[in-house]
Amino acid sequence: MMFGISHPIVSKHWYSFLLPFEMEVWLWTIVMFIILGIIQGGVMYIMNNFQAKPVVKDATWFIPFAICMEQGLQDIPKGIRYISLLLLMGCTVLGTGYKSTLRTHLMFPKPDPVPTTFDELADRGDFRVSVAIYGELERHFWTTSEVRAVKKIRKRLVFVHDWEACYRLD
Repeated sequence: MMFGISHPIVSKHWYSFLLPFEMEVWLWTIVMFIILGIIQGGVMYIMNNFQAKPVVKDATWFIPFAICMEQGLQDIPKGIRYISLLLLMGCTVLGTGYKSTLRTHLMFPKPDPVPTTFDELADRGDFRVSVAIYGELERHFWTTSEVRAVKKIRKRLVFVHDWEACYRLD
């Protein structure tokens, strides 16, 4: 016995933003953000004669955050330019890779896997099952079979009398 499926379900899931997410890469990014922020704050603290001026706080938190968000910065203090450049290059590469992968997932989502056997079809509850009936033999099989997969499919089974209605999506 065979069955046909009109087409796979293509949908954009709520977790599409997490599909390009790789835990190790993002953890290293956060660790580097914190480490470089502390180094930048320490350098600026030393350059400002061990005084916690607003420029030290900016160098510790706001400048690294702006770099990670890929925002333009006009005045990066001279003592932390090379460290900021390292962070900027890393965040640009990571951000560009993430955004391009995200665009791919959102524009061309992967179709859901299509069941290829009756057991798979029985286990997937998100498919409507319609059977074109032209005689009593098909109806008798579907209503009296003791096969586990057929029993599960029977609960959502719809009998129709033409093939076109069998493949409609409504």
